[in-house]
Amino acid sequence: MNLPKRVLLIDDDEEELLILRAALNECCKNVELLQEKNGQALFARPDDDSHIIPDIIFLDWNMPLISGSAMLSGLRKLPEYHAVPVVIFTGSIDPAYRAEAQALGASYFIYKPFSITDLSNKLKELFSLDWRAFQSTGRLF
Repeated sequence: MNLPKRVLLIDDDEEELLILRAALNECCKNVELLQEKNGQALFARPDDDSHIIPDIIFLDWNMPLISGSAMLSGLRKLPEYHAVPVVIFTGSIDPAYRAEAQALGASYFIYKPFSITDLSNKLKELFSLDWRAFQSTGRLF
């Protein structure tokens, strides 16, 4: 399994952080989980934080301040985030949003809601892939 060392969750819902943390603890010990509650906070990070680049990003599509599509587009324009896999992590992505996300460079899709065990199993499957070789697969988990 190609476990990431550092996972970033960009989601305004604190409960989603708890769910992802529990699922990571169940499947993948020793993975550092970081959170930004919106894209604006990530883009406003001071330069001295720029060295903290995650190995993979989980991005909610429906967020306040900066939408998931604007966030994904902005991430793909930053050289340090260009090759970081981005998993769209949302409960309401219709086919048009999914096509848009894939066109903007999303790597994978995981739908909410789910149980912690279900998410843990999806993470195991996701991390069994060669996620370091970024390709927009459009694969749905």
